[in-house]
Amino acid sequence: DASTSTDYGKRGMWLGGLIYPEAYMTATRQAVAQDQKLSLEELELRLDIGNSEPRGEDSFGLKGISLEGAKYDIAGQKLEPTQDLNTSLPHSVMKWVKRDKNADETRLIEVPVYLNDNRNNLLFSVKLDRGNSSINSWYQRGTAFIAWNKA
Repeated sequence: DASTSTDYGKRGMWLGGLIYPEAYMTATRQAVAQDQKLSLEELELRLDIGNSEPRGEDSFGLKGISLEGAKYDIAGQKLEPTQDLNTSLPHSVMKWVKRDKNADETRLIEVPVYLNDNRNNLLFSVKLDRGNSSINSWYQRGTAFIAWNKA
């Protein structure tokens, strides 16, 4: 029964189905920060697309997310151009990790995650490998994740 579950979405949370998905994100971040004895500012979000098994107390399952303006190469762990307007993503895992100030982020792009395709409610952003395309090409394509996929 979901009302008495204590897995906090470990098996897969549909963010688009929550009344306040921002509160869920904040709660998961606070729980990880407290568990790891870190400040909230020291944590950043990672998204492991195609991984359906959260491991540890710092990761949480997600389902029902789609990607607009791109497709995701799970094997290469990078964005790829596509002619499709929208691609559904398999179950994925979000994980709060300690920010590495020395990490090389030259190949990364920050991709927004919106509640729905109206794009009027930004939930958060995640950094992904942009592949061989320029940052500008992804922005021109309007690349974004959508938490509530109507299809």
